[in-house]
Formats: sequence, structure tokens, C-alpha cells
Amino acid sequence: KISGEFDPADMILSKVSKRYARALFQLAQEKGSQEQIYRDLKVLGQAIEQSTDFDSFLQNPEIGMEKRRSVFDAFLKGKVNPLTYDFIFFLGKKNRLSQLKSVCQVFEDLYFQHQGIIKAYIRSARRMDEGQVQAVCAKLELRFGKKVLADLSVDPSLISGFQIQIGDTIHDFSIKTQLQRFKNRILNT
Repeated sequence: KISGEFDPADMILSKVSKRYARALFQLAQEKGSQEQIYRDLKVLGQAIEQSTDFDSFLQNPEIGMEKRRSVFDAFLKGKVNPLTYDFIFFLGKKNRLSQLKSVCQVFEDLYFQHQGIIKAYIRSARRMDEGQVQAVCAKLELRFGKKVLADLSVDPSLISGFQIQIGDTIHDFSIKTQLQRFKNRILNT
């Protein structure tokens, strides 16, 4: 998967989102529908990311449940798993639709953990070719013993090299950081 943004702030999720996502994941496991719920939430999360109107719709507490229901009926009914549909209304009734984006992220993390997948955010100075991505992922898979899903982005300010974020840990192999360390050593001697 390739995305345009590398934002560690997105990784900070609220306790409320985590609680709701865990409950939904547990229910999805019980019903044997984790794969479908994951796909539904992936699409919803992307829609929130890509549409400021949809995000504003979810964030606005002044929009009543009847208006929300008509919008959700038009766009979701019959297109998502009934559990996903019911969950969205549950969030609405609890005035927690503003948490949907982070619930989608936490659910994805839980799904990946269950499937033995880790997500690596790789930011490079230039676009990496398929061989480079495969080589980095192969090393990470050996190290962690899990399948790696790479989320790629480009940041020319790194000058050369790349950074990898897995969970809360960032591994920095960029020239920018090496030059900064070199500068700090010179200034501190």
C-alpha cells in the first residue's frame, strides 16, 4: 500500500477509540466476520481521510440522528456488513461518531495483530522501487517473524536514505539525521 502521508500523530489514539474497536473486534470474531468488518472499516477510514465533507458530517454534533440515518441508509445500507452498519449507529447514539476514524485505525491494528501482520511506515527521500521495498520488508519479516505490510511515502528533506516506523519505534537511516548527528558532535567538542 502506498499513501502520501507519514504522520506519527495519527498513531496516537484515544482510549475511547481503543475500547470501541476492541469490543467490535471481539464481536466480529464471535460472528466470524472480522475480514468483512476490516474491509468495511478500511473503506470508511479512507472516505474520512479523503473527504473533508464526510469528516465534518461525522464531527458535527448539531446534525441529528435522523439526518445521519438517512445519509447512512443511502450510502451504507446493504453495502456493508450489518454489524458494521449497526456499530456506526451505536457510535451515533453515544455521540461518538467523531471517533470513527480512530476506531477504524485501531480495528486495523487488531486485525493485523490477529493475522500476524505488522505495519511498517517507510518514508524515503525518493520513491523506492519494488525491489528495494521487498528487500526492506524481507529484513523486517526476518527480524519480527511476521508478515510486513509497507506504507510508503516520500520526503525529499531526508536528502537520501529512509526512516521506518513500526509501532512507536522509528529506525532512522537518513542522511539528514546522520548530518545532524555529525553537526552536533562537532559543536559539542
